[in-house]
Amino acid sequence: MRRVRFRHRGDSPHAIDSASAAVDRLVAVLSSGPSGATDDIVEDDATLIVDGGHPERSTSASGRTAALTGLRALMTPGVLPAVVSVNGAPGIVLVHGDSVVAVITVEIHDTAISSIWVVSAPEKLDRWQL
Repeated sequence: MRRVRFRHRGDSPHAIDSASAAVDRLVAVLSSGPSGATDDIVEDDATLIVDGGHPERSTSASGRTAALTGLRALMTPGVLPAVVSVNGAPGIVLVHGDSVVAVITVEIHDTAISSIWVVSAPEKLDRWQL
């Protein structure tokens, strides 16, 4: 498996439980479609960083609405989110057919997501299999 960053503040079981709950809620938000509610599980000033492998495929966004809009843009027809372990912590893969098209990790502050990292560079996903 490729290494993908996961960050949380604190190593307590509560921190991992908070991360699991946050990831589960983020999957629900992504699954609700493009007009789904913006969930308060993502902080108002959250950041989104997308590593597409090349500058023209990479982007970033600041703020809850912009971050969720950026994530929802990845949810093209046929793409499904799934909760997985990424480096031992809760994360999300976006799957299209048999292929992983993105890996998502988050940073938690208190109980909300403060940062979201997406790796969608094909050359970085070649070892991901479900």
